[in-house]
Amino acid sequence: MNSINSMIENQATLVHVLKQRAAHTPDKNAYIFLEDGEDKEVTITYQELDRRARQLAATLQQKNQQIHNSRVLLIYPQSIGFLVSFFGSLYAGATAVLVSPPTSKKTATRLNGIVEDCDIAFILSTSKHIERMISMEVVGNNASHNGKFSTLEWINTDQLTDGVEAHFIEQEVSADDIAFLQYTSGSTGTPKGVMVSHSNLMANQRTIKKLYNNDENSVFVSWLPLIHDMGLIGKALQPMYLGVPLIFMAPLHFVQKPVRWLKAISKYRGTISGGPNFAFDLCVNKISDEEMQELDLSCWKSAFNGSEPVRRETVERFTQKFSQCKLPADAYMAVYGLAEATLIVSGTQRDKPLLADAETNYMPSGIADSCDVVKVVDPESRLEVVDGAEGEIWVHGPSVAQGYWNRPEATAETFQATLIDDERHFLRTGDTGFARHGSLHITGRIKDVIIIQGKNFHAEDIEWSTNELAAIRPGCCVAFSITNDGQEKLIVVAGVLTSTEEELQQLAKQIRANVYADHQLHLDRVVLIKPKELPTTTSGKVQRRLSKQMYLAGEFTPLLEHQAATTQSDSYSAEASKDSFVPAITESERELAVMWGDILSMPAEKVGMNDNFFELGGSSLTMLELATRLNVTMELLFRYPTINGYLYRTSEYEFPDVASDIYLPPLALDNSLQGKTGISLITGGTGFFGLHFLQAMMQRSQDQFVLMVRGASQEAIEKKFDDAVAYFKMENSIDKQRVKLVQGDLSKKQLGIPAEQYQWVVANVDKIFHIGSHVNNWLPYEGIREINVDGTRSLLQLARTGRKKELHYTSTSTFSPDKDDQSIFLEQDNIKVGDINRYFGYDISKYASEEMCKLARADGIVCNIYRLVWVGGHIETGLTKVGDGFNIMLRILLTIGAYPQGNYLHDVVPVDLMADSMASLIGKAENTNYNVTSQSKESIDMKRIAVMLRNMGYKLDEVSRVEFVERLRNYPIERWDEQCKSYRQLVIRLFEDPTPKVESFYDSSNFIEHMDTQLRQKMEQKFIDSWFEKTINFLVQNNALPTTSGLSYAEEMAQIARWNNTATAYPDSQCLQQMFAYQAALTPDAVAVEFERQSISYAALNMWADKIASHLIAQGVARNQFVGLSVSRSIELIACVLGILKAGAAYVPLDPTYPKASLDFMLEDSNAQWILVDQAAKEKLQAHSNKWLDVNAITEMADVSARQLAAIDAACQSHDLAYMVYTSGTTGTPKGVMVEHQSVLNHSLSLQSSFAISRNDKLLQFSTVNFDSFVEEVFPTLLGGATLVMVRQEHLPDIEKMQQIMRQHSVTVLKFSTAYWHNISDINVEKLGVRLVAIGGEEADLHQYTQWRQYNPTIPLINTYGPTETTVTASLSTLTGPVKKITIGKPIANTQMHILDAQLKPVPIGFVGDLYIAGAGVTRGYLNRPQDTAAAFIDNPFIDNPLSANGKMYKSGDLARWNRDGDIEFLGRSDNQVKVRGYRIELGAIESVIGCHPQIDNVAVVLKEHNRKKKIVAYFSSGVTLSAAEVRNYLEQALPSYMIPNLLLQLPAVPLNPNGKVDRKLLVDMAISASGNADLSMPQRPEDVKMAAIWESLLHVNNIGLHDDFMELGGHSLLVMSLLSEVQKQFGVQLPIHAIFDNPTIAKLTHFIEAQNDAVTTSNLVRFPDLNRGKGDNVRQSQPLFMVHGLGGHLASFYPLIRNLQKNLRDQYNLDITAYGLEANGFKDGEACFATLEEMVAEYVRLIQQTQPEGPYLIGGWSYGVSVAFHIAQELIQRGEKVSAFISIDAEAPHVPEDFDHFIQNNSILNLDDLYEPGTLQTLLDKFGRRFGFVTQADECAKQQFYRFLGYSKQDSEAQIERYSKIAIANIFNARGFNPSRINPMNTLLVRASKSSFNNYINDWHDLLESKMLSALTLNGDHWSIMQDPELAEHLARHVMQAVEQPQATTA
Repeated sequence: MNSINSMIENQATLVHVLKQRAAHTPDKNAYIFLEDGEDKEVTITYQELDRRARQLAATLQQKNQQIHNSRVLLIYPQSIGFLVSFFGSLYAGATAVLVSPPTSKKTATRLNGIVEDCDIAFILSTSKHIERMISMEVVGNNASHNGKFSTLEWINTDQLTDGVEAHFIEQEVSADDIAFLQYTSGSTGTPKGVMVSHSNLMANQRTIKKLYNNDENSVFVSWLPLIHDMGLIGKALQPMYLGVPLIFMAPLHFVQKPVRWLKAISKYRGTISGGPNFAFDLCVNKISDEEMQELDLSCWKSAFNGSEPVRRETVERFTQKFSQCKLPADAYMAVYGLAEATLIVSGTQRDKPLLADAETNYMPSGIADSCDVVKVVDPESRLEVVDGAEGEIWVHGPSVAQGYWNRPEATAETFQATLIDDERHFLRTGDTGFARHGSLHITGRIKDVIIIQGKNFHAEDIEWSTNELAAIRPGCCVAFSITNDGQEKLIVVAGVLTSTEEELQQLAKQIRANVYADHQLHLDRVVLIKPKELPTTTSGKVQRRLSKQMYLAGEFTPLLEHQAATTQSDSYSAEASKDSFVPAITESERELAVMWGDILSMPAEKVGMNDNFFELGGSSLTMLELATRLNVTMELLFRYPTINGYLYRTSEYEFPDVASDIYLPPLALDNSLQGKTGISLITGGTGFFGLHFLQAMMQRSQDQFVLMVRGASQEAIEKKFDDAVAYFKMENSIDKQRVKLVQGDLSKKQLGIPAEQYQWVVANVDKIFHIGSHVNNWLPYEGIREINVDGTRSLLQLARTGRKKELHYTSTSTFSPDKDDQSIFLEQDNIKVGDINRYFGYDISKYASEEMCKLARADGIVCNIYRLVWVGGHIETGLTKVGDGFNIMLRILLTIGAYPQGNYLHDVVPVDLMADSMASLIGKAENTNYNVTSQSKESIDMKRIAVMLRNMGYKLDEVSRVEFVERLRNYPIERWDEQCKSYRQLVIRLFEDPTPKVESFYDSSNFIEHMDTQLRQKMEQKFIDSWFEKTINFLVQNNALPTTSGLSYAEEMAQIARWNNTATAYPDSQCLQQMFAYQAALTPDAVAVEFERQSISYAALNMWADKIASHLIAQGVARNQFVGLSVSRSIELIACVLGILKAGAAYVPLDPTYPKASLDFMLEDSNAQWILVDQAAKEKLQAHSNKWLDVNAITEMADVSARQLAAIDAACQSHDLAYMVYTSGTTGTPKGVMVEHQSVLNHSLSLQSSFAISRNDKLLQFSTVNFDSFVEEVFPTLLGGATLVMVRQEHLPDIEKMQQIMRQHSVTVLKFSTAYWHNISDINVEKLGVRLVAIGGEEADLHQYTQWRQYNPTIPLINTYGPTETTVTASLSTLTGPVKKITIGKPIANTQMHILDAQLKPVPIGFVGDLYIAGAGVTRGYLNRPQDTAAAFIDNPFIDNPLSANGKMYKSGDLARWNRDGDIEFLGRSDNQVKVRGYRIELGAIESVIGCHPQIDNVAVVLKEHNRKKKIVAYFSSGVTLSAAEVRNYLEQALPSYMIPNLLLQLPAVPLNPNGKVDRKLLVDMAISASGNADLSMPQRPEDVKMAAIWESLLHVNNIGLHDDFMELGGHSLLVMSLLSEVQKQFGVQLPIHAIFDNPTIAKLTHFIEAQNDAVTTSNLVRFPDLNRGKGDNVRQSQPLFMVHGLGGHLASFYPLIRNLQKNLRDQYNLDITAYGLEANGFKDGEACFATLEEMVAEYVRLIQQTQPEGPYLIGGWSYGVSVAFHIAQELIQRGEKVSAFISIDAEAPHVPEDFDHFIQNNSILNLDDLYEPGTLQTLLDKFGRRFGFVTQADECAKQQFYRFLGYSKQDSEAQIERYSKIAIANIFNARGFNPSRINPMNTLLVRASKSSFNNYINDWHDLLESKMLSALTLNGDHWSIMQDPELAEHLARHVMQAVEQPQATTA
C-alpha cells in the first residue's frame, strides 16, 4: 500500500491517480453513499468507477472529437453519479463546470450566463433532472428561448451504452490542464469562474494530507455538497488521493437529522470530517440527549471547521456537549481557505486543543504548508506588516489557481499582486487578519468579496441586481456585509429618487426580490437614503468601505430602513400595518409561520402568508432545514416560497409514491380455527363515534368486544375508557362486562398489543371494526402513513392470521374527549379566532388503505368499507368538528354568497346516528363499499338549506355551475382559511368538468337498501328539529362561518354589548310612594286622576292614600306583607294602590271580574290577611269576608293625625315588595310574581322618558289591575305630574264610547293591549287630540299597522315588550311611517337583553335564540315556588357578581333575534313549537303567514287532539266569509305542505282573555265541529280512510291528512306503480298513471275515482300535468314535447323529469311547455298489446299530429322508447315535417341484434305466450337483458325479477304480473321491426347514464343522425336513477331544456 501511495504522490493528475487505484486495488470501495442518510448504502469500487468514467469519456468523444479542453456542465444531485461524471469529464480531457441543480425555471435560465461565458459543449445530468428541466420548459420541445442553454445537447448519464468504454481513446491530460471551473458568483452576465488546474489539485491534496496528518488509516465522512470546493476537494478527492473510502450523504439528510452525520462517524469509525460553523451549531441545537447515548466519537481525530472566521462560541459549545460521546479534546481544528487557492491555505494542529488568541479573542486558522507562502500585507504600501499587526492575507504557492476564466484584468488584479520587495505573484484573498507566533488569525475582509455560508459573492454583482430599478439613481447603490452575533449580515444601501412611504416599502421589497432571484441571498437590511448622502470617489464610483463605516456609525439619514428579520417585533410594525400583509390564521398556517420564525429567528406573528421565505432571511441552507422539517424537496419550496403558495398549491403537485405501500404480507391462516366466536375487536372505541358504534352493536347482538386503546398501561387505558363513557353519559348503555380492554398502537408492530394478548386475539376474534381516522391533510403523505396506512395493513394482516376474520374498515374523522386533539371543541372551551380550522382527512391515505382492503378480498377475507360522508358533530354534548365537509362547504357557499344550480350538498348527519346506521349494515352484505349517508330529502336538499340560511339573514344566490366556479376562482385565495382553500380545489375540479361526477361519489343506494328504516327517519327528524340551526350557530360562534353582516363573532358580540349598554342613573334608593309624595308636593293642585265627572288633585289623592295607609297600619299590616286589592276601576282603586304602598305592604290585585276559584287560590297562596274591597267585590269574595276592609268605610273615617302620619312610610326600602301579580301558569295554576319598588321605579322613569310624559298629558288607563300593564299606565303618569283617566270596564268594548271618553277628557296618550289595538286600527285618533299610542302584550300585526298608519299618519306608535317577571316592559320600539317589520326594539334603561343558545352562549346577530332578560327590572321570583324560580331566574353569566342585587336573568321562553339596527325581532314562544309527523313547526310562523292574508283580521294557530291524533288548527276572523280552501290555496304559496294547518276555521272574532291577549287555552279546549267552515282535513269517509291506509303502508308515514301531497310525503314514480296496483285491488278500478300525478292528495284522488266512468279517455296519448303555468304577457309558449314510454310501456318515470323541465323552462327562459307521454297498449282489461312496431308507430304518429298538425316537432324517449321515438321522427320527416329536437335518454341507437332473430327462430317463438314461458324468458333476459339495464339474479325466478325491474310491487296478483309483464315482452318482441334510416333533426341531445354499458354508442348514433347541433351528455347514475332521482332528474331537465329552447330561438 505504501508503495502505491508513493507512486500516487508522483502522479501529475487525478486521472492518473484513479487509474492507478483501479489497477492496484480494483475491488476496494472508493465511495460509499448513504442514500437515505443512514443505512442504505450505494457503493462503487475503483474498478467500477474507472469503467464508468471511461464509458462517459468515450460517449463524449463520440459526440465531439474535439472534446479535449472543452467545457461540460455537470447538473447532479449529491450522488455517486456526480463523481462518475466528474472523473469521466477529466478522462476525456474536458473541463468540468460545477453548478447547483436548478430549482425553478428562473434559476435554470440564469445558468445561461455560465454557459455562454465558458462556451459549454454538453450538459451532463440524470433522467430525473432532465425530466424536471423539460417540465420547467427549460429544455425540450416546449422550451422558451433561454439563450444557448436551452439549445445545448443534454447527455443522460443514466442511459449510456453498455460496452462503449471499449472505444475510449486515452487522452494526454497534463498537470497544466484545467480540471474544473468553480464559479464563485455571477448572475450579472459576467460570472467569474476560478480555473483550477490538475497541478493545483495535486498540490492542494498534498497540503491537505500534511495539515491533517492523513494516512492510509484515515476514514472520511462527509455531508458537504460535492459541487463546492470544500466538499469536492477536501472530502471527495482527498480519499481518492489516499486510497481510503469516503462515506457521504446528501446535505438534506444531514439538515433533516443532524445526528445522522455523527452516527455515520460513530458507525464507520470516521477519523476526519467537518463543516462550517452552522453545522456544528446545528448538532448542538438539534441532537437530543437520548440520541447522544448511541454515539461513540472517540475515533474522530480531525473535526475541522472551515469558516472565516471560526466562532469561539461554536467551538466551545460543540466540544463541551460531545465530550460526553468521547470526542477527543484535541480533535477540533480550524482551517482557512478559498476557491482561488483551490481550497486549503492553512490549518491548526489537530493534536492540540483549539484556543482563542489571548490578546484579541480571535480563533486561529493555523499555519500554512511549507510549500506555500502566506503573508499579512498592508495593501496600500504593499509591505508585509509586523507580527500581530492587521493586514490583508496574501498567498503564493502551487495551490493558487490559474485565475478567472476569460477575465484577464480581474485575474491580474487578484492573482498577480506583488510586494515592494518580492517579485513573486501573490493571490490577494481580500481577507484581513494577523499572524502571531506563526499562526494565522482571520479577522474580516478588506476586498469587496462577501462570504456568506462559505460562498463568495462579489459586491458589484449584488449591486448590479438593482440596475433595472428606475427608482434608484444609476450607480448609486452599495452592498457590504457586517458581522452581528457571529453571523454575516448582508446590507444594501441605495440612493433613491422617491420619497413616499408606500413607494419606499415597495422598492425595498423589490430590491430583496432581485437580489434573491439573482444570487439566492437574503438581505438583512435595505437602507434607502437620498443619493447625495452616499459617498463616492472623484470619478463618481461608490466608496464601499466608507459607506460601511458610515452605516455602522449611524451617519446616514434613512428615508426607510427595511429590516427583514429581527427578534424585535416593533421593527415589523410598518410592514404589518400594510394592506398587503396577510397574517396566518388557520392552525396549519400558524404552525408553518412558527416554523419559519424559528428557522429565521423572527416572531411568528410577523410572518405573512405571502412573504417570500428568502426575503425574510432565508437561504439555501435554512431552506434545507425547512425542507427537512416538512419532509419535502427543496425544489418544491423553491417553487412555492410563501406559506400561501406552499399550503395551497394546485399545480405541479407531486403525488407521493403510494404504490409501494399497497401490499399485504403472506396469509397465515390456521385452518383448525373455524367458525364464529362472537368476539369483535374495535379500534378507536373510546372516541365518540366508536362508543356509539359499540353501543349500537351491543343493542344488536350478544357479542363480546375487545377494545384496542392507546395508553401507557392497563390502568391508563381503563381510566381512559371510563372517562370517555362518563363524558358522553353512556354509563347506562355500555355494558362494561362485555368489554375487554387491550393496549394497542396502530403505528407499532403487531398493533402494539402485548404478545400474549395478541396471540389470544389472533385465535379468538372473528370480526375487526377499524374506526379509521384520516387527519392532517396539509401534512405530506409520509407524515401520516405510519398510522393511517401501515396501521391498516397491520389490521388486515391480523384478519389474515390465525382465525379468519372479517374486517370492517371505517373511514372517518373520529371524536375523542382527549383535549390533546385541538380539533375537538367541548362546551366549556373558550375558542380563540383562528384556532379552529386544523384537521381533516387525507384522501391519499384513504386510497392506499382501500386498495389494501381489495387485496384482502382477493384472499377470501370479508372486508367491508364504510365511507362516512360529511358527518356532523354532536351539538347536544357540545362536541363537534369544524372541519366536517358540510361545515367547510357552508363556509365556501356563504363566503361567495352563492350555490350552484342542482343539488350537490350531500349528507349532514349527526355522528351518533351515523354510528347507529353503520351498525345496522353489519352482516347485510359482504365485500361491499358503503357510502354511509342519510340521502334524505330533508338533510341534503340544497335549496331548502339555502332558504334556511336566507331566513337567518344570509345572502345566497342560486347561480349556474359555470358562474359558481368563476366566483370560487375570483375570490382572493389568501382570504380563505386552510380547509376552504383545499376544499375549493376539489369543488372547482368537480364543477368545471362538463360531465358532473359529484353525484356518483355519494351513491348510497346499497346503504339505503340495507340500513334500518327507523334510523333514516331519525336522521331526517334530527336534522330538521335542531341540528342544522345549532350547527350554524356553533360555527359562527367559533369563527368558522361569517356572521350575516360579515363581521367576526367577537365584533358582533361587542356590538350587542354596546346595544345593551343602557346604564342610566335613577333614584334607586327611593320607593314609589315617596316619589309620588314628592310629585304631590311639586304639583299639589294639578289633577291626578279623572273618572267620568270626578277628579282628584295630587294633594287630595296623597291625603286619601295616607288615610288608607294609616288604617292598614292600625290593622297590623307590616312591611312586605301582602294586602289583597279588589276594587273596581275608579279613583278609589288608585288611592288604595298608593295607600297599600305607603303602609309598607305590597298589593295583590284581585280583579272582581275574575273567576271565583282563581281569586280563592290567590288569597290562599299569598296569605293576605286583609283585602281592600268595594261593594262590587264582596259577592265574589264572600268566603273571605273576615278579611274585608271596605274602602268606602275607610274613606269616611277621620283625617290622619300627625302621629299617624309619622308612622306612614317610616322604614320603606327600595328592595321591598311593591306588588305581586299572578300570571297564568302552563299547568293551569297561577304563579305569583313578586315585584320590588326599585324595579317599578326604574321601569316607570324609563317609560316616562320614552313616552315623553309631561304635566300637560292625560293618559287613558286601559288595563285591568290584575294585568301588569296597569303599572305601566299608572306610575309613569303619576310620577310625572300628568293626569290618569279612568274608564269603566264595560266601556272598553264599545269603540264609540271610548272615542267619546277620549274627546271629553282630552286624552293625549293611549296605552292599549295589542289585541285591542288590532280592533281599532281603522280609528283616527289623531283628530281626537291623541299625540302618542303605545301597545303591548303580544306580537303586533304588520297588516294592522299598515292600516292604522293610513288613518293616523303622524302619531308615533310605541310597541312595548316584556314579561311580567321583568316588570312590565323590558324593551320598546318607536314606529313612525311605513315599516317592513315590527320589532320589539331596544332594551329600556338599565336593562339587558341576551339572546342565547342552549349553552347560554350569545347567538350572532340575525340568529334565533332564547331571549333572556337581565337588569333592574328582573323581579324577585315566584312566591312559594322555589323550583320554578330557580328554573326561570338563573345566574347572569355576563356580570362579575351573579350574587349581587341584579345578579339574575330571566328566561323569557320567547324566541328572538337581533337585527342589524340593534332592534330585537320577536319570533314567538319557544314552547309554541310543536311536532307533527316528525317535523318541528313554529306555530307563530304559520300565524305570521296567515296574518298577511289581506282579508284576515286576526289569527291564532294551536295544536289540538282530534280523534287521538295531533292536528294543527288555525282560527281566523275576517270581515268577509272565506272558505278554508281559499285560505289553504293562499298558504300553499308560502308554506311547505307539512306546515299547512289540518283545520282552518273562521270565527266571528278570535277570543281574548281579560289581559287582552289571545285566549289560546280556550281555543285548544274548543270543540271541533264539522259544520260551518271547519275543514277537518283528516280522512273520515270510508273511502278516504281506505285510501289513507294504502298510502301509509306504501310510504311508512302515519297520520296522513286529506290534503297531504303524495310526493312530498316521500312518494316517487316507482311507488306510483305500487299505488295503482293497490287501488285496483281495493277499489276495483284501474287508474291511468297520470291520475296519481294529476290528483296527488287523498281528497283529490278519491274524488277522481268516484267520477271515474266509461267516458274516461282510453287514448295512448297522456298529457302531463301543467304545474303552475306562467302568467302575464311576457310568458312564451313552446310547441309541445312528446316523450315515448320505456320498456314497461308506462310513463311513471317521466313525471319528475317533466315537472323539473317545466319549472326550469319557466324560471330560466319564461317559457311554458305542454308535455305529452305516449303510453303502450295492454294496461286496460281486455286490451291487446301492439302486434308490431309498425302498428305502434302509426298510432303514435296519428295521435301526435292530431294534437299538433304541423311541425316542427319535439320528440324524445327513454330506454326502449328512444328507438320508438326515432321511428316516429323518421316517419314524420318522411312525411315532409321538421323535427326540431330529438332527445335520447340512456339508449343505444335502434338496431336489431344479429342473434335476436336466431333466438326467436331457434326457440320457435310465435307469440307473446311463447316468449313468456319461464325457461324462454330466463334465456331471453340472460342474453339480452343487459341491453336495457337488467341483470339476472340466481335466487329469484325470472318473472318476479323482471316484474320488479319494471317498477311494480311483487305483492301484485299473478294475473296483473302477467298482464303488465307482457306489455314489456311485447315491446321486446316488436324490436324485430327496427328499421332505422338516417334522419336530420335540427338538434339532437344524447344522454347516457355513467353506469350504463353500450357498445359503439357514439359511432352508432352518428351513423343515424345528421343534426346541426348534436350534444352528448353523461350523467352519473344508472339507467333508472337518472329518471327516478328527483335531484338528478332536475339536473337532466336543465339539459333537456336547452334542447327544447334552442328550436324556439330558431323558429321565432
